[in-house]
Amino acid sequence: MNVQFFSIHALSVLILLQAAPIFAEDLKHLGPDAPECRDDFSAHGDSMRRQDPCLPLLHFAALFSELEMAKDALANGADPNAVVKKNYIVRWGGPTGMTPLFFASDPDMAKLLIQKGADVNFVVDRSSEGRSFSISVLQAAFQRFPVETIQVLIDAGAKAEQTRASTYLAWVMGFIAFDPDATKKLELLLSLDLIYDPVDLRKRNDSENKSNQALHAECEKIIAAYAERIARKGETKAAE
Repeated sequence: MNVQFFSIHALSVLILLQAAPIFAEDLKHLGPDAPECRDDFSAHGDSMRRQDPCLPLLHFAALFSELEMAKDALANGADPNAVVKKNYIVRWGGPTGMTPLFFASDPDMAKLLIQKGADVNFVVDRSSEGRSFSISVLQAAFQRFPVETIQVLIDAGAKAEQTRASTYLAWVMGFIAFDPDATKKLELLLSLDLIYDPVDLRKRNDSENKSNQALHAECEKIIAAYAERIARKGETKAAE
């Protein structure tokens, strides 16, 4: 599993564009969770150099799956539920309001943060800023994390909300041709207490995978199993 692929993708999918230079004097008000701005990101690739990523140290550690760095940050008082302050990275806010868990694609990193008290049901809501933007940790995970990390979150109590069901599905199916974990994510998603119309699922499969017969067939098997399962549930309820 290429964890760094998911970590880098975590920011690219959130459209971290228009990186603004960060200056030390702009960070004085941020307190103990102020970001650590680094000059040398060569160990993590040049893509982050372009992002100018002034993130709090624990967020940075989570993003790059630096487990020892995260442990040190936590030992020195870093808050596992601290949020990215406004306009760290991009002019319109980027990952503003996100906790380290939103960056933790590595399952061991997620376990560490959860063990230290990270909220698996944290929701970023920017409605107060006049934006119709809301995203939960589990939503973010289905979008860009490996299935092992999603399972860690679910096992720790992350709740899949029916109001977000269409978004989960859109992200899983939207990346199904590119994400090596996509079919596993689809199977996991359809195992949760969310309600989908099998007809709509098949239409989505036809739309996304019409040029990939093998992938289409694999998704169809998953959808068929889901349709059979909910049919059995319906029969059970009718019998009651």
